[in-house]
Amino acid sequence: MNVYLDTSAVIKLYHREVGSDELLAFLRCNADDLILTVADITRTEFHSALTLLDRIAHQRGLRTLDAFQLAAALFCHQVIPVDTFVTSDHRFLKVAKDYFTIFNPEDKATP
Repeated sequence: MNVYLDTSAVIKLYHREVGSDELLAFLRCNADDLILTVADITRTEFHSALTLLDRIAHQRGLRTLDAFQLAAALFCHQVIPVDTFVTSDHRFLKVAKDYFTIFNPEDKATP
């Protein structure tokens, strides 16, 4: 069985979160003929997300999916500069502002 895993699935194998147990059970059930396939970009996303999780997640309350978003934005920023990072998540804004100019569409006072 060939199973394609995106980055959010791969992270579940290394970082315990919602769905980790279910994914591990699924993979164990199919272990006899299991082939795992991932895209090349998964390496970059995976490394970036775990680095962010290790460095700032616990200190700043960065959730796993937010780490994916921030990692993707930082990766994109290396190719084409990101001028503004947009989110309505107040906790995430506090972290993103350390890396980008931010805009919260729900807050008229945000630059």
